[in-house]
Amino acid sequence: MEMCNQMRMVSYFISEFSNPATLDNAQLMAENERMFERFSHVHAHIEGLETQITEIQRLQEAFAEKVMDQEKDIEIINEAALHTSENLKDGNEWIRQNLGGPVSAM
Repeated sequence: MEMCNQMRMVSYFISEFSNPATLDNAQLMAENERMFERFSHVHAHIEGLETQITEIQRLQEAFAEKVMDQEKDIEIINEAALHTSENLKDGNEWIRQNLGGPVSAM
């Protein structure tokens, strides 16, 4: 009886796997698995890119903030340089008036 059951099972598997519809289904399943693996890989890659883009955006914002800070500092330095230049001119003029001769500008 056991042998008969085994023969029926073998016969079933042979008929099942030799059936073109079953082979098509197996091929479709294999293709689906490959596509799913590829999709998973692409999805993971996209998530990595998303993380990198978020980091780039954060760094860009920090960079823009630092540039604005530098712009303020440059404006302060420019004002100080203008005042220094005016003070030098005024000082040289004062010396010229008090010494009675030309003084070279620094």
